Amino acid sequence: MFAILILTLQSTLNPVEISEGPQDWQLFPRGENGLAEIEVRGDWRLDASMQQLRLVVQSEGGAEWESFEKVEVDRLSTGSQVRPFQLSVYAPAGLVEYEAFLILKRNGVDEILNSWSHLAVGDVLIVHGQSNAVAADYYNEQLANSTDQSPWIRSFGNSGTDPGLVAADLAWHIAGGEVGGSSGFIGSWGLDLARQIVEEEGIPVAVLNGAVGGTTVAQHQRNELDPEDLNTIYGRLLYRANQSGIADRARALFWYQGESDGPHARDWLNGFKTMAADWKEDYAGLEHLWIVQVRRGCGSPSLQLRDFQRRLTHADVRMHAATANGIYGHDGCHFHYSSYVSLGAQLGPQVGHHLYGQVALADMEAPDIQSATWTDASHTALFLDFRNVSGSLQVPAGSWTTLALDDGAVITQVTAVGNRLRLDLAASSTASTVEFSGTSGNQTPWIRNQRGLALMSFMGVPIQ
Repeated sequence: MFAILILTLQSTLNPVEISEGPQDWQLFPRGENGLAEIEVRGDWRLDASMQQLRLVVQSEGGAEWESFEKVEVDRLSTGSQVRPFQLSVYAPAGLVEYEAFLILKRNGVDEILNSWSHLAVGDVLIVHGQSNAVAADYYNEQLANSTDQSPWIRSFGNSGTDPGLVAADLAWHIAGGEVGGSSGFIGSWGLDLARQIVEEEGIPVAVLNGAVGGTTVAQHQRNELDPEDLNTIYGRLLYRANQSGIADRARALFWYQGESDGPHARDWLNGFKTMAADWKEDYAGLEHLWIVQVRRGCGSPSLQLRDFQRRLTHADVRMHAATANGIYGHDGCHFHYSSYVSLGAQLGPQVGHHLYGQVALADMEAPDIQSATWTDASHTALFLDFRNVSGSLQVPAGSWTTLALDDGAVITQVTAVGNRLRLDLAASSTASTVEFSGTSGNQTPWIRNQRGLALMSFMGVPIQ
């Protein structure tokens, strides 16, 4: 409650017309200095009784900031005048809710003309892709909201595909992770990842989820003639980002898509590169991009496509990889709530390190093959060396059934030798490359690092 102000009701014409201002529950993206601008713009109808217009922002802890415009009354001509005003206050990020008040001083009395509540300052993320980025409550478990929902996690607009509903919802919402295509929906693992940031970094988070199930990368492309085309997936997300004021301030984007592109790996790669270039234009503040490598299952995404997803992250230090390999609760296409949380847990330490400067944890990224070499000239065994493996790999029985050499050589045993794998063969091999496809479902165990992250799929790795 703003205790020092006196609220009086006006029966005359409103002295202020607001063209831009906050919304209740709005999250303002912080800048590098940890502050965000809370701004009100409009037109001020001046008369001789008006001396000052103020924007006051007050935290729930009692801190207060203000911005004001003052008019010298004796300089006003007869009759009212209209002039534009712009008032702004910079507030710090943190788990603090703010109230903002637009106050007019008339005849020495303060009048609240408008107020906004539950304002917050924090960071913004984007989740995008197809159904596993939607990550709705596919099994009606009703666990995501009861576990992870928080007033510090917010979203803007409607995440559905109906252009009319998207255009009509211009409000901020407490984010939810269960009902896809609804107002404020961000998906179960998006909600879990945001919760980790709130708890570990002590700042609010806004997430926009623009994912649509069963879509190819071609369906995600920008309409160059109308980037905000609400009939397109790209346009609906961009529209929400622009309307909420976060488009150029989102810090990271998480992309989980590729199943529906099936065998069309090269088309997927070209489409992704085009789209990523468009993201750099439309989301100019992006600092990092995560690609989740899809796994075998629905849509039959080729091993080549999954290998493209793995190798894309080698070309840019701002691009990072996660993998759906080894996550249990997989029905061949989607996952249970606990499985989506496993993805959030995989991403959390990486986000903590790359976005917030936390110390990099050992094995926080999935094992990613680096090289393959014959042990000796007999070509009856080879070593595979991996990135992101600090200790010994875990190789349970049956976990290497989809490791293969290009000449079909029979692998008789796979053993961990520290952070590398040794593949023993039944006979001398003439192979030049090695691959690992991984499996669908939950029946086959996985090769994992010490943190429990499964081996990323790969193909065509040359044997030296």
